[in-house]
Amino acid sequence: MTHYIAALTIKDGKREEYIGELKHANLVEQFREQHGNVHYFISKSVDDPDVVIVSDLWETKADFDAHCSSEIVKKT
Repeated sequence: MTHYIAALTIKDGKREEYIGELKHANLVEQFREQHGNVHYFISKSVDDPDVVIVSDLWETKADFDAHCSSEIVKKT
């Protein structure tokens, strides 16, 4: 399994707007439906009001690589 954790800094204090856009576009649900996805979560940093934490787990590195090169990720 491949576990990926990223801390994304959202500029100009727009973290809530960024999370809202992800929810509105159903991106998290679409990521979760991709082949090999075990879990995909987005959370807020308790230490920094501009940071979003992304945690996703994939069955294989190939599944993760396919996710990263998918059209849906390229659009985000």
